[in-house]
Amino acid sequence: IHHTPKRNYNLAFLEDYYDHEPGFINNILKLYVQDTPEMLQEMTACISNNDWKQFKALAHKIKTNIMMMGIEPVDEFFKASSAMDPLDTGQASIRLMFQAFKQIVKDALEQIIADRKLNS
Repeated sequence: IHHTPKRNYNLAFLEDYYDHEPGFINNILKLYVQDTPEMLQEMTACISNNDWKQFKALAHKIKTNIMMMGIEPVDEFFKASSAMDPLDTGQASIRLMFQAFKQIVKDALEQIIADRKLNS
């Protein structure tokens, strides 16, 4: 039996917002699919450099992409990132949460690319 992995994204919001216009929605998704991995890379670099101020700003910025694509479950990460103190250099829990967040987002992007045939 071919098992379909659980979808961890939901385009209902986007489809409602853009009136179920597939061409337009695909163009928007292409932008997100290009943009989001770059932002994840920047966030990863911030962690390496202990630049938590920039990390927090990027987390806030990437939130729009993630919410528009309906990627779940990411609430915990966003709660933690908006509550974090950028002057605290440890950030052990946010590091772990970000690893999980990054994996969820990457999986969702791959699913979106495959489902919407964005790379063809």
